[in-house]
Amino acid sequence: MGYIPPITTGRGQALRAAYMAAGIFLGSMFTLAFAGMLGGGS
Repeated sequence: MGYIPPITTGRGQALRAAYMAAGIFLGSMFTLAFAGMLGGGS
């Protein structure tokens, strides 16, 4: 109601940073899981 955050300017950078962080996190998780499967960890 009173204050509207600048969505148009900061949204692209925030989304890109979030997507990059999620991609790196998911990539590392998948790499660890795949290495564990290949090594016979389970």
